[in-house]
Amino acid sequence: TWASLSFLERKDVHLEVALLNLDSEDLEEQSIRVTRPAADAEPAIRPRSRALDDDEGARCQDESQTMLEEVFEHYSAESLFRYSHLKLFVEDVAPLHRGKLSKRTMAKIEGVYEDTLQLQQDFGVRRTKGLNRQFFRVFVEKAAKSLSWSLVCLLSALVDNIS
Repeated sequence: TWASLSFLERKDVHLEVALLNLDSEDLEEQSIRVTRPAADAEPAIRPRSRALDDDEGARCQDESQTMLEEVFEHYSAESLFRYSHLKLFVEDVAPLHRGKLSKRTMAKIEGVYEDTLQLQQDFGVRRTKGLNRQFFRVFVEKAAKSLSWSLVCLLSALVDNIS
Protein backbone atom coordinates (compact mmCIF):
# COMPACT_ATOMS: atom_id res chain seq x y z
CA THR A 1 0.00 0.00 0.00
CA TRP A 2 1.32 3.46 -0.95
CA ALA A 3 0.00 6.58 0.69
CA SER A 4 -0.17 10.21 -0.41
CA LEU A 5 -0.44 9.64 -4.14
CA SER A 6 -2.10 12.28 -6.29
CA PHE A 7 -4.98 11.39 -8.59
CA LEU A 8 -2.69 11.20 -11.63
CA GLU A 9 -0.08 9.17 -9.78
CA ARG A 10 -2.77 6.68 -8.69
CA LYS A 11 -4.01 6.45 -12.28
CA ASP A 12 -0.46 5.76 -13.50
CA VAL A 13 0.00 3.10 -10.81
CA HIS A 14 -3.21 1.35 -11.89
CA LEU A 15 -2.01 1.33 -15.52
CA GLU A 16 1.46 0.04 -14.66
CA VAL A 17 0.03 -2.62 -12.36
CA ALA A 18 -2.33 -3.79 -15.12
CA LEU A 19 0.64 -4.01 -17.53
CA LEU A 20 2.27 -6.37 -15.05
CA ASN A 21 -0.93 -8.47 -15.02
CA LEU A 22 -1.61 -7.65 -11.38
CA ASP A 23 -4.79 -6.34 -9.76
CA SER A 24 -5.13 -3.01 -7.99
CA GLU A 25 -7.83 -1.25 -6.03
CA ASP A 26 -8.21 2.08 -4.27
CA LEU A 27 -8.43 1.54 -0.53
CA GLU A 28 -8.75 5.04 0.81
CA GLU A 29 -8.67 8.49 -0.73
CA GLN A 30 -4.98 8.24 -1.62
CA SER A 31 -3.99 4.57 -1.18
CA ILE A 32 -3.78 1.58 -3.53
CA ARG A 33 -3.62 -2.17 -2.87
CA VAL A 34 -1.79 -4.32 -5.42
CA THR A 35 -2.47 -8.07 -5.49
CA ARG A 36 -1.86 -11.07 -7.72
CA PRO A 37 -4.90 -12.06 -9.80
CA ALA A 38 -6.54 -15.47 -9.68
CA ALA A 39 -4.69 -18.08 -11.76
CA ASP A 40 -7.42 -18.23 -14.41
CA ALA A 41 -7.91 -14.44 -14.78
CA GLU A 42 -7.44 -12.74 -18.15
CA PRO A 43 -4.75 -10.02 -18.40
CA ALA A 44 -6.27 -6.56 -17.96
CA ILE A 45 -4.01 -4.91 -20.55
CA ARG A 46 -1.82 -6.28 -23.32
CA PRO A 47 1.92 -6.21 -22.73
CA ARG A 48 3.68 -3.10 -24.06
CA SER A 49 5.87 -5.07 -26.44
CA ARG A 50 2.94 -5.53 -28.82
CA ALA A 51 2.69 -2.64 -31.26
CA LEU A 52 -0.69 -1.01 -31.88
CA ASP A 53 -2.23 -1.84 -35.23
CA ASP A 54 -3.64 0.95 -37.40
CA ASP A 55 -7.20 0.60 -36.05
CA GLU A 56 -6.07 0.74 -32.42
CA GLY A 57 -3.83 3.74 -33.09
CA ALA A 58 -6.66 5.58 -34.83
CA ARG A 59 -9.06 4.75 -31.99
CA CYS A 60 -6.59 6.08 -29.40
CA GLN A 61 -6.13 9.25 -31.45
CA ASP A 62 -9.91 9.70 -31.72
CA GLU A 63 -10.35 9.27 -27.95
CA SER A 64 -7.61 11.80 -27.28
CA GLN A 65 -9.18 14.28 -29.70
CA THR A 66 -12.64 13.77 -28.14
CA MET A 67 -11.26 14.45 -24.66
CA LEU A 68 -9.41 17.52 -25.93
CA GLU A 69 -12.62 18.87 -27.51
CA GLU A 70 -14.53 18.34 -24.26
CA VAL A 71 -11.86 20.12 -22.23
CA PHE A 72 -11.69 23.00 -24.75
CA GLU A 73 -15.48 23.43 -24.69
CA HIS A 74 -15.46 23.52 -20.90
CA TYR A 75 -12.74 26.15 -20.55
CA SER A 76 -13.31 28.32 -23.62
CA ALA A 77 -15.80 31.00 -24.60
CA GLU A 78 -16.57 32.10 -28.15
CA SER A 79 -14.14 29.43 -29.45
CA LEU A 80 -11.20 31.00 -27.60
CA PHE A 81 -9.29 29.96 -24.51
CA ARG A 82 -8.52 33.33 -22.95
CA TYR A 83 -6.08 34.29 -20.24
CA SER A 84 -9.02 34.71 -17.86
CA HIS A 85 -9.91 31.02 -18.43
CA LEU A 86 -6.39 30.03 -17.43
CA LYS A 87 -7.20 30.61 -13.74
CA LEU A 88 -10.06 28.08 -13.85
CA PHE A 89 -7.84 25.61 -15.71
CA VAL A 90 -5.10 25.94 -13.07
CA GLU A 91 -7.65 25.65 -10.24
CA ASP A 92 -8.90 22.38 -11.74
CA VAL A 93 -5.39 21.02 -12.30
CA ALA A 94 -4.20 21.82 -8.76
CA PRO A 95 -6.18 19.08 -6.92
CA LEU A 96 -4.79 16.55 -9.38
CA HIS A 97 -1.27 17.58 -8.42
CA ARG A 98 -1.16 16.72 -4.70
CA GLY A 99 -3.79 19.35 -3.96
CA LYS A 100 -1.87 22.47 -4.91
CA LEU A 101 0.51 23.98 -7.40
CA SER A 102 3.53 25.99 -6.33
CA LYS A 103 3.84 29.60 -7.43
CA ARG A 104 6.72 28.51 -9.64
CA THR A 105 4.56 25.87 -11.37
CA MET A 106 1.68 28.32 -11.83
CA ALA A 107 4.11 30.84 -13.34
CA LYS A 108 5.42 28.10 -15.62
CA ILE A 109 1.88 27.33 -16.87
CA GLU A 110 1.22 31.05 -17.40
CA GLY A 111 4.46 31.22 -19.39
CA VAL A 112 3.36 28.24 -21.47
CA TYR A 113 0.09 30.07 -22.22
CA GLU A 114 1.90 33.26 -23.25
CA ASP A 115 4.42 31.32 -25.38
CA THR A 116 1.62 29.43 -27.11
CA LEU A 117 -0.32 32.64 -27.76
CA GLN A 118 2.82 34.14 -29.30
CA LEU A 119 3.33 31.00 -31.40
CA GLN A 120 -0.27 31.28 -32.63
CA GLN A 121 0.37 34.88 -33.67
CA ASP A 122 3.66 33.91 -35.33
CA PHE A 123 1.72 31.39 -37.44
CA GLY A 124 -0.46 34.22 -38.73
CA VAL A 125 -3.58 33.65 -36.66
CA ARG A 126 -4.99 37.11 -36.08
CA ARG A 127 -6.68 36.27 -32.78
CA THR A 128 -4.70 37.91 -30.01
CA LYS A 129 -7.22 37.60 -27.19
CA GLY A 130 -6.96 33.85 -26.74
CA LEU A 131 -5.99 30.46 -28.11
CA ASN A 132 -8.03 28.76 -30.82
CA ARG A 133 -8.71 25.00 -30.78
CA GLN A 134 -5.54 24.08 -32.64
CA PHE A 135 -3.25 26.05 -30.37
CA PHE A 136 -5.18 25.05 -27.24
CA ARG A 137 -3.92 21.53 -27.95
CA VAL A 138 -0.36 22.86 -28.11
CA PHE A 139 -0.91 24.64 -24.79
CA VAL A 140 -2.30 21.52 -23.07
CA GLU A 141 0.56 19.36 -24.41
CA LYS A 142 3.15 21.84 -23.14
CA ALA A 143 1.34 22.29 -19.80
CA ALA A 144 1.20 18.52 -19.31
CA LYS A 145 4.91 18.27 -20.07
CA SER A 146 5.74 21.07 -17.63
CA LEU A 147 3.80 19.14 -14.95
CA SER A 148 5.59 15.89 -15.92
CA TRP A 149 2.32 14.30 -17.05
CA SER A 150 1.33 12.74 -20.34
CA LEU A 151 -1.23 14.53 -22.50
CA VAL A 152 -3.70 11.65 -22.31
CA CYS A 153 -3.37 11.35 -18.55
CA LEU A 154 -3.99 15.09 -18.03
CA LEU A 155 -6.94 15.13 -20.45
CA SER A 156 -8.45 12.04 -18.85
CA ALA A 157 -8.15 13.55 -15.38
CA LEU A 158 -9.65 16.87 -16.49
CA VAL A 159 -12.56 15.12 -18.24
CA ASP A 160 -13.20 13.08 -15.08
CA ASN A 161 -13.05 16.29 -13.04
CA ILE A 162 -15.44 18.12 -15.42
CA SER A 163 -18.02 15.33 -15.42
